[in-house]
This record gives sequence, C-alpha cells and structure tokens, in this order.
Amino acid sequence: MQVRPFLLGFLSGVFCALVGVAALVLIVATRPTAPKLPQPPGAGGDITVRVSENYLSRLATTVAHEREAAIQEVTADVQPDNRVDLALAVTLTILGTDVGVNVGVVGSVRADEEGLRFSVLKIQLVGIGIAAELLPESLQAAIQNLEADVNRQVNEQLIGTGLVPLGVSTDDSGITVGLRAP
Repeated sequence: MQVRPFLLGFLSGVFCALVGVAALVLIVATRPTAPKLPQPPGAGGDITVRVSENYLSRLATTVAHEREAAIQEVTADVQPDNRVDLALAVTLTILGTDVGVNVGVVGSVRADEEGLRFSVLKIQLVGIGIAAELLPESLQAAIQNLEADVNRQVNEQLIGTGLVPLGVSTDDSGITVGLRAP
C-alpha cells in the first residue's frame, strides 16, 4: 500500500511539472517582443548616422545665407529613394522693391568612391520645374559651384575621421549614412 501513495505523489509531481512547463512555454511564446528596427537599404556599415530634416534645414540655411545673403531660409524635405527637396525663401530687390520668391531645388544624395555626393536635378520656380541642364550656363555654373562646395564641406568632415561612406538612404524624415570605420 505504500507504493500507491508514492506513485500517486510521483504522478502528481510530473503532472504539475508538465503544467508548469506548458504555462512557461505559453507565456514565452505569447509575450510581446520588441519590434525590430528597420534596416535602411544601402546604408549598412560599422557606423550608421541619421540626419534629421530639421538639422539639414538649419545647416543649409546657415551655409546658403553665408554664400548668398538673398537666401533667407532653406527648408529640407527628405523623400524616399535618396531624394532631397529644398525650398529656398529668397528676397530679391527688383526696381528698388524687395520681393520674396520661393525657389525649389530637387536633389539627390549618394555615396560613391569619392565620398558623399549631393546633386541638383531640377530647379522649381512658382511650381514650374526646370531641368538643371536647361538652365542658363551662368546659373548652371553657380549650381555646380554650390554642389562642389556642399560636397567638399561634407567630405572634409569625414577625411579626418578615417570613416568611409558605404551607402546612403532616405525616408520621409531624414537621411541615413552607413560608414565603415578604419
């Protein structure tokens, strides 16, 4: 008769252990997990830097105003597919009267063997898009100089670090740059 209570106790213990393990598995399997952060395409590397639209706007305003006093403000609007749209609030003096003009710049960013690159694709004035190659040569030269200045300044910042840009991606709120560390 002593075997029976022992057997019942043993079976009860095994049953409780199985219920406990099943409960533990159920808890682990149904608990919410932290969502995986999206990995931006083309921006992998040892270090990833995220630049917000607000910072780009402040930086572009400072650089543009130093270069051309007529540019009052620059607003950056980052779009997917490596596109960066810039809205420039420009004050021009026409016949002695200050006139506010909004100029749009449609550009793109990329990384290549020479570093990070910004390129102007199109200029927009009052909603009319003009391909960069159709602009007067003097304006094309000014745009090329601006592109060269922006690219030089960005890449000069990288030279001292030894970081090499591997890729660039954009979304609705910023630019992500993947860098390889030395």
